[in-house]
Amino acid sequence: MVTKVGIFNWQQKKIDNLIDNYFFGKSDDDDIDYGEKLLEMGKPAAERLFLALKSGKYDSSGLWLDGLSLLVQICNEVGEENIINEAFNVFSEDLDIQSLLFLLNETEGVFHDLIMAKLIKIGRQDLDYLIKEMDSDIETSKPITIVNDPGVKVQSWFYISNDYLNLLSQFKSSPKTIELLLKWFKDISMGSWRDIVKVLVDIGSPVVMPLIDFLFDSNEKIRSHAAFALGRIGDARAIESLTFVLQNDSSKDVIRNAAEALEKTGKSAINFLISSLHHQDQRVRKYAAEALGSLGANSALND
Repeated sequence: MVTKVGIFNWQQKKIDNLIDNYFFGKSDDDDIDYGEKLLEMGKPAAERLFLALKSGKYDSSGLWLDGLSLLVQICNEVGEENIINEAFNVFSEDLDIQSLLFLLNETEGVFHDLIMAKLIKIGRQDLDYLIKEMDSDIETSKPITIVNDPGVKVQSWFYISNDYLNLLSQFKSSPKTIELLLKWFKDISMGSWRDIVKVLVDIGSPVVMPLIDFLFDSNEKIRSHAAFALGRIGDARAIESLTFVLQNDSSKDVIRNAAEALEKTGKSAINFLISSLHHQDQRVRKYAAEALGSLGANSALND
């Protein structure tokens, strides 16, 4: 006769075997997703996985952090906030900053918010240390791909998570934060530069002069991105430099972004746009005219 205790013990053994296979891959069947199997088991799997992570048995598996992330995912699925809070209280003090950054990117919900709060606390105590570790994490995670030409390597696009940017935005008045954001912004392998622009716009005035300098960079993408960012900030100090770029840059993207930036700067840029209406480059005339039209300076277009 099968008893409830027997069924319970059988379920525990099944979950424990799944946990073993998740961490050590004891099965020869490579098609089994043990994490997905544990997710399907719900709360009982969360309880056993929590105990397994506490036991120290899997500390050397190389997947301990992934296991903690999986635990959080299971708890989020079944609404088990108590285990999440206990897991944070038990494990967070022993986690180094790189582990905390990993979990910031890999978890959601209450646990994610607790990790964010802990990192903010670290930043308030030693911002230089936090920024150094964040930059190191990005530097070591850049993917490298090999193009068709033999022996030639190029960097692929890489992305900075919104979690990282949200964390840095807590310290937006710090010169160290601004320095790091501008460094990432200027990296041409950056796939998330628009997200960085949002933080730079929020910072405002302190980043205007560095972005103006970027307008004259040798790299076309950096010039284009800088013009885009300056337009979103709308600081009048950039008007003369944007006008120079509009009238002298050879890149269509840079010219277009410079004109749009002048438009977003407002009426103080109208006379500078008018000065571009008779430029020899048809692209300059076109984008200047479009910007003036958006600003309601239609009379200038009829002169």
